[in-house]
Amino acid sequence: MRRAILSFILVVLVLLLIKRPFNNPKNLYVAPTRQQNNPVVVDRKSTYGVFVPYWRTKRDNNYSLNPVSKTPISKTYYFGITFNQDGEINTDEAGYVQLANFNVSKLTNSFLVVRLIDQKVIDSLLENPQISSKIAKQSIEIAKTKRFDGITVDLEYSTLPTSKTKDQITRTISIFAEESKNNNLLVGMTVFGDTFFRGRPYDVVPLSKIVDEMIVMAYDFHKSRSLPGPLFPYEKKQYGYSYQEMIRDFIRFVPAGKLTVAYGLYGYSWRVDNRNRPIKPGVAKPYKTIIEEKNKCFPPICKVDIDSNSNELKMKTNNMNDSWSIIYSETPDSIKIKTDFAREKFVNNFIIWAYGYY
Repeated sequence: MRRAILSFILVVLVLLLIKRPFNNPKNLYVAPTRQQNNPVVVDRKSTYGVFVPYWRTKRDNNYSLNPVSKTPISKTYYFGITFNQDGEINTDEAGYVQLANFNVSKLTNSFLVVRLIDQKVIDSLLENPQISSKIAKQSIEIAKTKRFDGITVDLEYSTLPTSKTKDQITRTISIFAEESKNNNLLVGMTVFGDTFFRGRPYDVVPLSKIVDEMIVMAYDFHKSRSLPGPLFPYEKKQYGYSYQEMIRDFIRFVPAGKLTVAYGLYGYSWRVDNRNRPIKPGVAKPYKTIIEEKNKCFPPICKVDIDSNSNELKMKTNNMNDSWSIIYSETPDSIKIKTDFAREKFVNNFIIWAYGYY
């Protein structure tokens, strides 16, 4: 009896020493689980691009500076050329004129952005596939002549998301994609960061199968004519939607390798009354301008904070006439926090808007 008891005790001691996981009998070792409140970002190589707007281009400029990380800029997007309602390129517009000053570097992949922002032009090409084809062919011709690696279609349509409009947009992007691939060029497109939240007219699933890159514009959640608020809230607490939800929404339908997140390195300045209601529409300001103002901000007249819902810079100044000026702006730090979250979800491609703003 004593021998049996001693044998039992010996077995228990052995089990305690090797810490065998009884709920996982096929493994002798279980790796410790990652704490959810302190996530670890897997060390994968990220790519960073930059939009180069036509009003910032100069000859022989170096667009390689990355304000967010030490990773070099590997993609440049010239923003961009635009068209008339008849499908002809607008050669008088500054975007086309300044294209000659854009430096297509051999060290980066370069993309020509087709700016489709004018609602009349968008209506024309959506209703008429011949005009879509005409615009696509001219865009490809310019991209090949200037030795771009591809085109990016910036079709910003804010109409109600009817099934007809979604089908028209998908068909239009398909025309651009076919022309691009027939000419061995890549094709990408932009979509709003609030596509799922505000019901934008983009059918994300078929579009993600058509394009090589889907660029999610994670900015302008609050716009110049909206109430003051961050460019894109990081958490949902106050604004009904968040950057985190945006990433989760897109990766449900788009392969992570095709997703690129674009951040706006700028901010809006609103003039508001004592109840935080806008007196005038907000004014967009480059990040470097906001930093200059921040360096002149001293209490009690002016106060600088980090907004808890977005991690963005928030600056409030008393105008001494029953009004305040309030600024929200992304910073390299706030972008890094958002980027780390995206990388956890295996989204690894990012763009900064825009060169010359930092």
